[in-house]
Order: sequence, then C-alpha cells, then structure tokens
Amino acid sequence: MVRSIDVRYRSDYPTEFLYHPSVQHIRFVGPELLNTILGHLWLCLRNNTGLESVKVNCSSDDFIEWLQGIHRVFTDYSQLTIQLYFLGSESTLSTCNIQDLSTTAIRLDCLSNKHLSAGYLGTVQDDWTFAVNMLVLATNTKPTDIAILAQFLRPRPDRFSFPALELTIDDESDLTIVPPLIKLLEECQALQDTRIQLNLNYEGRTRLFTDITSQDAARHLTRFNSSVPRSNLVMGLF
Repeated sequence: MVRSIDVRYRSDYPTEFLYHPSVQHIRFVGPELLNTILGHLWLCLRNNTGLESVKVNCSSDDFIEWLQGIHRVFTDYSQLTIQLYFLGSESTLSTCNIQDLSTTAIRLDCLSNKHLSAGYLGTVQDDWTFAVNMLVLATNTKPTDIAILAQFLRPRPDRFSFPALELTIDDESDLTIVPPLIKLLEECQALQDTRIQLNLNYEGRTRLFTDITSQDAARHLTRFNSSVPRSNLVMGLF
C-alpha cells in the first residue's frame, strides 16, 4: 500500500504520479510555464486531500504573477494547509497556508519597473502585505510607473515596507518623472522610513547620495529639477 509519494516533476516526464491520491509533496524541477503548473495542480487537487507542499522554480520578476495564479488554484480547497516554496528566487513566503495570505508578510527580493508597468500591483489582493528588500526605479521609469506606485501606496501605506529605494536618473531618463517623484517622496507615508540611494548622472555631472531619507532625496531632486534647462524638461502632472 502506497502511503506517501514525493514527486519531482518535469513536463517531459509521465504525469500519472501527479494525480495519485497519496502524493504529499510536489517539486516542479524544470523551467515550467505557469499555465502548465496550474493545470497540473488543478488535476492533482481533484484526487488528493493530503497534499502538504508545492515547490516551483520562479524568478523574482515573476513572483507576484505566479503567487496570484497558484493562490487561485487553492482557494477552493480550504481544508488544505499547503506550504508553497519558490526556488531560484529570493522572494519567499513565511506562511504555511496558501489560502490565507492576509496573515503574513509576503517577502519580495525586489520590486522594480517591471512590476509597475506590467500592472501586477493593480491585481494584488487588498489584504496582502509585502515586505520588499529593495524598490528599484531604474532609468526606464515612466511617469505612469510613479502614478501607479503612488495610487497603490496611498490607501494602505502598510501594504509594502521598503528598507531601501534605489533611484537612477541619467541622460536616458524621462525627466517628466521628477516632479511626481518629488511629491511621492515628500508625501507618501510608506516611504518615510525608507533609506534612499539616489544616483544623478546627467549631462556629464555625477552625484551619488547614499543612505539618505526620503525628505533629503526630495530636496536633492528639487534642486536638480530647478537646474535642468526648461528645454530639457516638460513638467509632468501628478
């Protein structure tokens, strides 16, 4: 009698063991697509009430999207308390119950422009809270990215915690982000305890400010904004 099965799965392996009622642990070891994994999990849960853990390979950039997809699979199985592990990513979960993510902080290694531009923040559930090691606004930041971040943080400043923010403005940057970014740094409660690294590398002048407050960063950006020729800067609306 088979009492327990631990499955290491790749899409080019036979799938029969995934659907055995004695499966307790599944590890997706290959570079699987999210839709492939979700399809297998649906079928597994139809036959299985004893599943204890799922491990998947996932990059930090895709972490939120994968978390949302896998969470949707388990919402119909409240009797299960599944441990979910993301391998190959510094983003982790510290909860033992995937169905109730409102009880814990979801740890992200990095929140970046990709998360903002892809619209991930707009689909995050209201009761989820994230602890983010680093918020990175790179040179390809757009005014819409700043607006998305501000809109997301305003109603619930405790939703995200950012120990550090890294911001770079150089000759390739869209300078219309500067006014809304100043406003965000001055007014956003979620950024008040964040330490800033500000790199201003513009028109041959390089200035690096490290371990400064959000208010200090706002003042440096205000001075930078006033020094840029009007022909180079179109004031953005926040």
